Amino acid sequence: MIEEKDYLKRQIDMFSKVLAKCISILLGIKGDKHLNSGIESVCQILESELDIDINSFILVDDDSLVDTLMIEKGFNNANLDSIAEILMLFADNVSMIDNEKAKILRKKSLVIYEYLEINESTYSLCRHLQIDKMRKD
Repeated sequence: MIEEKDYLKRQIDMFSKVLAKCISILLGIKGDKHLNSGIESVCQILESELDIDINSFILVDDDSLVDTLMIEKGFNNANLDSIAEILMLFADNVSMIDNEKAKILRKKSLVIYEYLEINESTYSLCRHLQIDKMRKD
């Protein structure tokens, strides 16, 4: 039982580090002339570290998105919050290249944020404002 807890903690720590790295890259490339290489780097990190292929991820049905992330990928609420942020940042950067893909990624992010809004025990004003903004867009 203790080994299981240690394994889960290591998994959560790994997810957190990978997601933080992706956020850092996306924040660094916003408006940068190396946009394509930055987006490609994030895609590679997500695929190699978390087994998430953005192009396949886009095809996941919105109704099963959160279950897919939690059950198949082992995400918890903190990881969901991070991936929602990554999807938004990714969409902001991709919108310069592929507006349709950006819309889909924003919708996926909204689905995750809405799930967290209902199921997270701690209220987040930032998340609530983000949801309001996304619904208006």
